[in-house]
Amino acid sequence: MPDVITVLLAIYLVIWSLIGLVLAIGALIIVWKIKRAITSTQKAVEPVLQEARSVMSEVTLTVRQVAERARHISEVAEQTVSRIAERVERTADLVQETISSPLISVGSALSGLRRGVEVWRERLQRRGRPSPPPPGAAPGG
Repeated sequence: MPDVITVLLAIYLVIWSLIGLVLAIGALIIVWKIKRAITSTQKAVEPVLQEARSVMSEVTLTVRQVAERARHISEVAEQTVSRIAERVERTADLVQETISSPLISVGSALSGLRRGVEVWRERLQRRGRPSPPPPGAAPGG
């Protein structure tokens, strides 16, 4: 009888070994299929990745160029605004000197002349003489 137990135990071990072998083979097949799918996907994605890298390099270069140009334009604009402000200030000073000052002088002279005529008329009236017509009035009217 001990031979029967040994034989049954051996059969039991062989069956479980075969089950383990089938599971191991199944696992290997699954791993192999997954690896094949990953490799296939990688081959399909690689050209897209290369194109994306190329486009990204071009975009980076373009952004750098645009930033450089924008910085240059900003500097030129700042210089231009400064020059225009200086010219406006010089023009305002020139207008002040060449127009305003003489106008003030002429205005002051006219005011003084008007006051002089008023005083002269007042003196003539005090002496009893008729005063001459105001400037711009028609004579004899």
